[in-house]
Amino acid sequence: MESYTHLTSLEDQVKTYEEQVQTLEGEIKDLNEKLSATHSEMTTKENLVKQHAKVAEEAVSGMALFLRYYMKIAMMVLVY
Repeated sequence: MESYTHLTSLEDQVKTYEEQVQTLEGEIKDLNEKLSATHSEMTTKENLVKQHAKVAEEAVSGMALFLRYYMKIAMMVLVY
């Protein structure tokens, strides 16, 4: 009788562990989904930062060309 009780106790422990495993697997799945969403969001933001950097670089380049052109005109005006 004692061995039956011990066996039943072990079966209950196994069921408890199986339930814990299922719970943990569900949590892992949720965390993987959150990680994937966060990674996607990060990639989107990185691309946006790259676009803004490119626009800023083009603006600075354009401003430098404008200033060179303006300085040439100013020098022509001063020379004449």
